[in-house]
Amino acid sequence: DETRQRLADKPPGAFLLRFSASQKGALVVAFVDDARQVRQSLVYPKPESGGYQLGEETYASIDQLVDVNKHRLRLPCNFREYGLTVGPPSSAGAAAAAATAAA
Repeated sequence: DETRQRLADKPPGAFLLRFSASQKGALVVAFVDDARQVRQSLVYPKPESGGYQLGEETYASIDQLVDVNKHRLRLPCNFREYGLTVGPPSSAGAAAAAATAAA
């Protein structure tokens, strides 16, 4: 998919956050692991707490999620260089919308 293509030539630790095309309201954190494989995980918003859930862990903010996982998420990718817009996916489900994470 496009996310894998965008990260394919990036070094280990490169990552991006994007809106999920299949899970409304969810984000995807995608990163290049130490074996140079692109890994993707869903991040769910927790409206009752205002936080985010990744796997079994809940974080108060996206910044905290990135900070706690900084051993994997070291190099945020800025996809504005590719002409992509930052924002929620369109009603057509554009998966290309990317958000950069502040490190």
